[in-house]
Amino acid sequence: MNREMAAKVTPLPPMKVTAKRNTSVVMVNWEPIPLESVVSYVVYRQSGSDGSYVRLGSVTKPPFIDKTPPSGELIYAVAAINSLKRSSPMAKTAPIR
Repeated sequence: MNREMAAKVTPLPPMKVTAKRNTSVVMVNWEPIPLESVVSYVVYRQSGSDGSYVRLGSVTKPPFIDKTPPSGELIYAVAAINSLKRSSPMAKTAPIR
């Protein structure tokens, strides 16, 4: 599939998304999507009881470092974005504390 055709397809979600807390930061990691059309990854964090996700930022490759994680149980999610700004479904981490 060429780059132009790949950009027209919704990307697959990232695989093997993990999060690990180290003292005052959380490192979110995943396997990148092996398509040239994927240009960035958006990282989200869920905390609190309402279940909503907050966009933390975007990067062009893993990992993402959350420098301001709140205490308590957290779930992170990553979505791949292609050159036409189409987003994959979010791939979520297991809950961390």
